[in-house]
Amino acid sequence: MNKSSHPPLNNETPPPWERVALRLLQKGLPICSRPFAGVAEAAGCSEKDVLALLQRMQRQGMLRRFGAILNHRQAGFSHNALVAWDVRDLARELRMQLGQIASECTFVSHCYLRAPVTEPGTAERPVWPYQLYAMLHARSRDMLEMHIEALQKALQAAARGCLKKPLVLRTLHEYKKTGMHYFS
Repeated sequence: MNKSSHPPLNNETPPPWERVALRLLQKGLPICSRPFAGVAEAAGCSEKDVLALLQRMQRQGMLRRFGAILNHRQAGFSHNALVAWDVRDLARELRMQLGQIASECTFVSHCYLRAPVTEPGTAERPVWPYQLYAMLHARSRDMLEMHIEALQKALQAAARGCLKKPLVLRTLHEYKKTGMHYFS
């Protein structure tokens, strides 16, 4: 371990170069032959240190992968919808299964199971009962409708006909879409 190396990330304060490297990495990588070398130079460490940091973060489950982020609208996926289902009456295992089915669809970019929103002081009267959410993307309105129908049919089959009709919120205008910046 060289002098700029650091033990696995935990609650300790990381050395300054790690904070700088993570701040730079969360902004995205430059398109060049050695993108980590530029990050290392700016952070004041070696390329090997940056790669070791990323490997450590991956081993610890903090980093899943690196990938290109496309501007989905520029790539032709200009029709999007957030589709939400009220699954409160279904068993937890079935809710989890439905989320897994939705998340395996190639046209779904995000899929979440969340708590229903209830009136303050009561758990019986939901203001917003929807718990299962999926963000769908398509190149045309017709294709988006086909995706919604296909997903609803797959989920309905798994729920043995017990799934309520989803709420479909189509995107009218995108104001912001960016990755989170966890290190400032």
